Amino acid sequence: MTDRDLLELIAEKIMKMDERMDRIDKRMDRMETDIAEVKLSQVRMENKFDEKIKILFDGQRQNTEQLARIEEKVSSHEEYILKRIK
Repeated sequence: MTDRDLLELIAEKIMKMDERMDRIDKRMDRMETDIAEVKLSQVRMENKFDEKIKILFDGQRQNTEQLARIEEKVSSHEEYILKRIK
């Protein structure tokens, strides 16, 4: 094997390595894009859940307040009824 043959073989190997590195770079770019899309989807889902949880807590607070008002009214009527019975 001559020096020229050896240099051609080395050059061929380097070209193949460059091609492999290019393919690896492209795959990494696709993976980064996929990861970014997943993170964006996760943020969207978290925002939707946050909104729904806030709505549920608001509804629960309204129910609690309404029950407190009803209990107050019932208590005032109870006192009235008990006074009338005695």
